Amino acid sequence: MRKQTKKVAYLYTRKSTDESGRQENSLEVQEQACRAFCEANGLSVAGVFQDKVSGTTPFGEKTPGLLAAVEATIAGRGFLLSHRSDRLSRSIAKLYEVKSVLGKSGCKVVFADEGFQDEEDEFAAMREVLVSLQSQMTVGLLRRRTKEALKNRKEKNLRWCRNAPFGFTWSDGSLVPNAQEGAVVERMHALAASGASMLGIARTLTEEGHTSRTGKNFSHMTVRRILAKAA
Repeated sequence: MRKQTKKVAYLYTRKSTDESGRQENSLEVQEQACRAFCEANGLSVAGVFQDKVSGTTPFGEKTPGLLAAVEATIAGRGFLLSHRSDRLSRSIAKLYEVKSVLGKSGCKVVFADEGFQDEEDEFAAMREVLVSLQSQMTVGLLRRRTKEALKNRKEKNLRWCRNAPFGFTWSDGSLVPNAQEGAVVERMHALAASGASMLGIARTLTEEGHTSRTGKNFSHMTVRRILAKAA
């Protein structure tokens, strides 16, 4: 394994929201905290990367900022620096996946609010795990509360999503039938009642010239989803 030889840092920031969905620590605030850490510890900033996706998003193509930060850190043999561990990821598995990838090249992850940790400090490792667990619990709580709120609005016939279900449209915050789309949904039900498969229904709709709201041909998955919601 190569040893760390350069005192350079590659900053990574990610959009942060609290349980109500409001911005908690902006990308600018996170970057400022990281830069202050670098200045205090004699590190030069070699690059800044960011993502605006959920902290539970799998490490890879859906987190281009983090992927680029890891690649740059390995190439520059520096440190990957983030404001807090939950800014790097709210998933323990993802956090340690990133650490493992960097570790194989002799690079490390550092968090500005924790500072440099002694690798043999068992309590530091425990704190990191606890913080990650807390982050995962926060995500679960947020999802549960969001689901309950949407269910409550739906039961009251209040607007609960941006796009109305196929066959309906939003009018003053309430769902109202869309005659044109409704006719297509009725056709789907009729074909399903005759014993046609989801794929068969999609093919028939295409042959008859029916298209989705975006103008595309219906797929069997779209048909299945629409029928499930209309049931």
